[in-house]
Amino acid sequence: MQLPPPPSPVAPLPGRTPRGRRPIGPALFLSVSLLLLVSFGVGVLVFPAPSEGSIGPHAFLRMYQGLPVRWDPCDPIHYVVNADRGPAEAVDDIHRAVDRVSEVTGLTFVDDGSTDWTAARQLSMRFFDLQEGFLPVLVVWTGHHEFVRLARTRHAAAFAIPHPGSGPDAATYLSGLVVVDAGAGIPSGSGGRYALVPLLMHELGHLVGLAHVVDGHQLMYSQLLSGAARYPDLNQTDWGPGDLQGLRELAEPACSN
Repeated sequence: MQLPPPPSPVAPLPGRTPRGRRPIGPALFLSVSLLLLVSFGVGVLVFPAPSEGSIGPHAFLRMYQGLPVRWDPCDPIHYVVNADRGPAEAVDDIHRAVDRVSEVTGLTFVDDGSTDWTAARQLSMRFFDLQEGFLPVLVVWTGHHEFVRLARTRHAAAFAIPHPGSGPDAATYLSGLVVVDAGAGIPSGSGGRYALVPLLMHELGHLVGLAHVVDGHQLMYSQLLSGAARYPDLNQTDWGPGDLQGLRELAEPACSN
């Protein structure tokens, strides 16, 4: 799975970035382990070594002042879905994956319904609307050729981008994007590691701040990391112990309001 560069760099906004959300309009074995990280013009990406304690390995996409960048646990994460090109069960599978992330992290996700927005539009808007503030996270299926153009690789089935703020919000994700290749033939449900629910859980793991790890028993595994296990555990369709530890670290400290 992949984090691609956007079509153009995103410049940091001065000062504290305003919050807000966009009004909603009418609305096999997959090589999914590539990870290309981009700074988007805000802060510097750090690639920490996976934590190798008895709990299991985990790693974070971004670090800021020694702590992982994460979503504000006091603010709900609004998301919209464009499943026009997805399977019939796409929305149900998204809800199942979101519920598993929320269950572990305590983060609140709010489904703002369907939209006709595309991944290219979310990227061209730079995740931000001048009047409404940061856009809700977009989960979208796109055609294969468009997916390859956006991901800049043919060796992925999905990618996710969490987008941080700047200034006082540099340690906080404020928007994001999850894109699934509609041409990849991903089966619905959670009947295998590369079924849609585990795949979406992997991408939502990126969205909330997790990076890839080398352990094939974790859902955040990537075979392309140096020292990675050659193959994943194909029976692993839920979070592994390292995944769970990383998600819990992203959830702490919890909201005190």
